[in-house]
Order: sequence, then structure tokens, then C-alpha cells
Amino acid sequence: MAGAYAWLQHTGLFASSELESLLRELSRQVPLSELPRASAHVDVLHVMTQAYATGGPTQAVARWIDRDATRRHHICLTQQREAPIPDKLLARTRERADLTVLTSDHGGLIERAAQLRALAARADLVIISNHPHDVVPTLAFAATPRTGIVTLNHSDHVFWLGTSVPGILLNMRESGHELAVSRRGISESRSIVMARPLAETERTLDREAAKERLGLAVDARLVVTIADGAKYRSVGGPSFLELVTPVIMADPKAVLLAAGPAPEGEWLEAERATGGRIRALGLLPDVRVLQQAADVYLDSFPFASLTSLLEAGSYGTPVITYRGHPDGCEVLGSDTPGVDEHMVRPGTPDELQSAVSRLLGDTAQRQLVGARTQQAILSTHTGPGWHDSLERVYDRAVEPPVIDPANTPSRSTGPLDVLVALVQAANPFHQGVLGAAKMALPYFPAWDRAKEWGGLAREGHLASPVLLLAPGAADWFTTHRRALGLRRPSRRGRAREQAGLSR
Repeated sequence: MAGAYAWLQHTGLFASSELESLLRELSRQVPLSELPRASAHVDVLHVMTQAYATGGPTQAVARWIDRDATRRHHICLTQQREAPIPDKLLARTRERADLTVLTSDHGGLIERAAQLRALAARADLVIISNHPHDVVPTLAFAATPRTGIVTLNHSDHVFWLGTSVPGILLNMRESGHELAVSRRGISESRSIVMARPLAETERTLDREAAKERLGLAVDARLVVTIADGAKYRSVGGPSFLELVTPVIMADPKAVLLAAGPAPEGEWLEAERATGGRIRALGLLPDVRVLQQAADVYLDSFPFASLTSLLEAGSYGTPVITYRGHPDGCEVLGSDTPGVDEHMVRPGTPDELQSAVSRLLGDTAQRQLVGARTQQAILSTHTGPGWHDSLERVYDRAVEPPVIDPANTPSRSTGPLDVLVALVQAANPFHQGVLGAAKMALPYFPAWDRAKEWGGLAREGHLASPVLLLAPGAADWFTTHRRALGLRRPSRRGRAREQAGLSR
């Protein structure tokens, strides 16, 4: 519950030595399994909390498996509950035995940790990509150091549990590495950086044909941005639209299309103000036509979306990421090994508007910058370049495990902490103590569970009666809801039941 609270309501900490000490102590209660030294690099176990059809961690695991096709990959989901397992993972497992979903059969947190530890005993390498509050991997590994454990720092801008798990911390960005060392208490000797894996893209449409498919004129100058709508919400300074709308209004042929934000609020106002040349398209099941139509890709702000930026750039499109955050807040922007110098990185509103206008107005410059960006992305995030980096990570992972000294993560209330708190406050799952209580409710003892549930109800915060059940029973109920003839809750209701699990 404390981990869930600190993840979604920034407290000035990115890790907690007190919580990690408690988890190490609890880890000693997990039944032991034989944990062999990794050596052959043949079997890889990916540990996730939940997998979704969309979302960075699921996408990263799918691409990892694609790029590392010579090994056998297994997947363990510690708390999937009723969320359907996406096809992108099912299609990448050779046998049903390669996918393990921990359910009611595996009991509560300690029992699930024991099952995970047993699965890991059969793997050479373990890649942990869990949600920030998921304690199961830490319970499984904190008290039993072994080689071959890699923790993927995919939530590098927020608090997460698991810094006490021995092994390599793999960062996808230099800014994530720097924050891990300076604020999480991770020793520099075990924190490394590797580019995230991407699918190799191939154009199926030229820009003009893609624009026609979108109903645009072939000579339209198209700016595209793709991210969750929450990543565009202002946190005190000028909003994304306040920065960009003047550029679109000044160029009669300029169009901005955004996949992710809903066509409401300031997006709807911008659409009306520009005669429809700024449009929010909501969530799209496939953004490839949009990516192939773009003349310029503009990263989301105030919270960047690196994967979307890289995917767009891989089509040969110049990418702009706004660096308007205060010094020390680099983790809220986009950076990635081997590509940074090819991104256009303005640092002030005037520089941003000038950069967008200049690229929209200069076809030759767009082609030059786009080609260099594409080459940099493909050489570092796909193919032999990425695979060579992976082999170096695996070699580091099988060295004797590194256990950090008793470093104390530093608490701060500086500019980064203020901005992270504001960004998290815009998260739709930001529900304070009550939200954290809902997430933890099934794991309370029976009497406390009923008491806390009643307290939530008296405060006017209705929680699903399913949360009154013990974890195993709750998982069984949500998984078999349809077989019992009960109506599945709405999307918002499911979000309340999952109580804050981020996609």
C-alpha cells in the first residue's frame, strides 16, 4: 500500500530504504528453491505484473523477444487478474508452458513469490519489468542473491519498489541512470544503459498516400504527436497547445493531428480556433498511417513519450522534443543512446516555435534531419547494433551479483519533485491514500479488510465488493465472472477494481 501511494503521489522519494529492508526481511519467509548460477544464456524469464494490448512495458517485452530470437523466452505475470493477455505476447511463446499467470492457485504474495522463485530456478536470466508497487519480485529475490537478474527501469521518473533486488539495473535512458544513482541509492557499478528494442519499420505508404488516407491534402504540412492524453496536461507552465497553436495558426497549410488525447477541453477549443487544423483523434488501435503521413513529429509535453518518438523517427521523420523543463528535470524529457544528437531539442518557447516553423517550411532540411534520425534509430534500437548491446548486458548479468551498501535514497522537494508530483496528480489513477488502500485491500487480514472497506464506503468512496475477498478468491471471481453469468464492469469500473494499475 505504501508503494502504491508513493508511486502515484510523489513524496520526494524515488525509493525507500525502510520499505526495502522490510521486503528483504519478508523475503526470508519465502520457501527456498534451488537457484542455479546463470551460465548458458539460453532460457530467459520475463517477469511482469500485468500485460496490456497497449503500453510501454508490454511492448518492450514483445520487442525484446523478437530481437533475441535465438533464446527461449518465458513470461510470468504476477497479477493479471481478468485483463486479457494480449496477442502480442501469446504469439511470442512457443508453448503454453512458456506463459505462467499467477492466480488464486498460487495464493497470496508470499506464495506467489515462492512460485516465481521456482520458475526462476529453471531460467538462466530473469528480466523484471513489474509495476512500481508490485512486491512479488522483491519478495522472490531480495534475500537470495543469484546471478542473472536484470531489473528494467521502465518507470524511471517515479517511485518504485525493488531497489534491493541484487543484480543489474538496466536503464533505457541516460537520465534514468543518473536519477537511479543520485536519488534511488543504486550504486553506479550496477546501473547500466541500453537502448530500448524497437520493431523494424517498413513503409507501406509514401507520405502523400498516407495523407490522402487521412483525408488531408497532399500538400498539407503535417505535424503529428502520439501519447496518452495525460502527458499533455499543463503542470504550471504553458501547455503543449499554448506552445504549438500559434505555429499552426500562422501557416495556412499546417495541420496538427494528435493520437491519444480525447477531442474535448482545450483540444476542442484549439480545433475550433484553427478551423479543424488541430485535431485530437483519441486512442487509435493503429497509428502507422499517421506516423507515415507525418512531415514533422512533435514529442508530448510536459511529459515525453520516447517510444512514440522513436517509432515515428524510424520512418525518416524529423523529431522535435521540447526541453523546457528546469535543470535537473531531464528524466521528464526524451533521451536515448545514440539518437540524442539527431533530435531537434529546443529549450524555450520561442526556440520550439521557430524549430517547428523552420522544419515545416524547408523540405530539404526535413529530409536531411529525418534521414539522419532514421539511421541513428535503426542502428542502435534494432538489428545487430541492439543485439550486440544485449549480449553485453547478459554478460554483465551473470557476473557475481552486486549488493548495494546501505545507501539511503535522498528525499528532496526540488524542481524535479514538484514537477513529478504535478504530473502524477494529472494521472487518472491518482487517488491519494484511498486509492492506495483500494489497491491493497484484498491483502489485508479478513477483519481489517472488512473494516477498511466499510470506512471507504462511509467516506463516499465506493469500492467493489470483490475487494472484500482474499486475494486468491478475488482473482478467481474476476477471472470467472463471465462463467458465473455476472456482467463485466465498465472500463471505469475495471479501473476502480484494479485501483490504479498504470498502462
